[in-house]
Amino acid sequence: ATLARVRQARPDAPVVTLIAETTAFAHLDYAVSWPLVSISQPANYILDGTGGAMLALGREPSQTPPPPPAGPLLKLRNLDRAGYSSTLAYRAYAPDSPLAIVFALPPPPRLWPVAAMRCLAAFEARFGATDDLFLLGFFGVTRFLAKIGLVAAGLLSSP
Repeated sequence: ATLARVRQARPDAPVVTLIAETTAFAHLDYAVSWPLVSISQPANYILDGTGGAMLALGREPSQTPPPPPAGPLLKLRNLDRAGYSSTLAYRAYAPDSPLAIVFALPPPPRLWPVAAMRCLAAFEARFGATDDLFLLGFFGVTRFLAKIGLVAAGLLSSP
């Protein structure tokens, strides 16, 4: 309705519209980090079900390869949800990453090993929403240990 009013009031004015999917899926155009690919081992880079886009959004802007472009709107595919969940659980993102900025996430403690946690998050995301009881137990224990580590790193990082 607003676009129709603008076109009627000023027919010569250039109007640029963005397709919601183009904006919301801009983060899917990311540079692959080969060490993480060796851990997550996606079967298909187009339909990456290992959370590669979420792990890429967690990179620092100065990191090589850099994070993908991200606007104020991100649409998570079902394939990205496991990667998002594991990235949050292990705080596997940089404080100035697009993931932290868009979702207003708390920064990890200064002493937190983000690179190591990113590898652990990639390993967990590799299995997605699994039903395997052993893996569910294993990842439950690793997330619990990560929470203990977060508390310890937070206490050691505070002045």
